[in-house]
Amino acid sequence: MSENELDALSFEEIMDELEKSVSDLENGKLPLNKASEVYEKGMKLAEEANKRLSDTEIKITDIKKAFEEKIEISSQSENDLDI
Repeated sequence: MSENELDALSFEEIMDELEKSVSDLENGKLPLNKASEVYEKGMKLAEEANKRLSDTEIKITDIKKAFEEKIEISSQSENDLDI
């Protein structure tokens, strides 16, 4: 699976493809060379899924941090007005 093909897939499509790869391998009826190809594809899919999850986690952390900073600044402003 090429980089462009992976980029074109949504996260959900990647997970569906990964589940299909796992199912095909667990089935045990693939010839060795085909099983190797399916395994390699599955590893690429898993790597891309992990990358996207990590990127999303970083984004969520950044959003949360920005929100907490706004709340802290707002709280400090209110406290300054009370003085």
